[in-house]
Amino acid sequence: MQAGLPAENLPPIALDRFCEIVGISPVTAWRFQRRGWLRTFLISNRRYVLAADIHEFNRRIASGEFASAPSTPHDKSRHGKGRSSNEFRRKDRHQQPESKPKLEVKHNDNR
Repeated sequence: MQAGLPAENLPPIALDRFCEIVGISPVTAWRFQRRGWLRTFLISNRRYVLAADIHEFNRRIASGEFASAPSTPHDKSRHGKGRSSNEFRRKDRHQQPESKPKLEVKHNDNR
């Protein structure tokens, strides 16, 4: 940001330029938007971020508001033999249903 000017008086910055400066991908910026972490505006079919919103975003990052515990990867061994649950579904889908007992129809040949 420019020194001496309040954030409210600075012009908006294009979202793609913001991504370059911050070092995030456009997909990450989209996720931040969707979660409500980053406020953007659509002007002439292009996304922009206001300097005041960048300042607010940085303040929230510094306060640890977006921090969460790291997630652990899923253990494939819980299904047995390292197969994923999708493999079990595929296997079950191709099994034939149990056959019902066939009814015998007796024809009467007394014509």
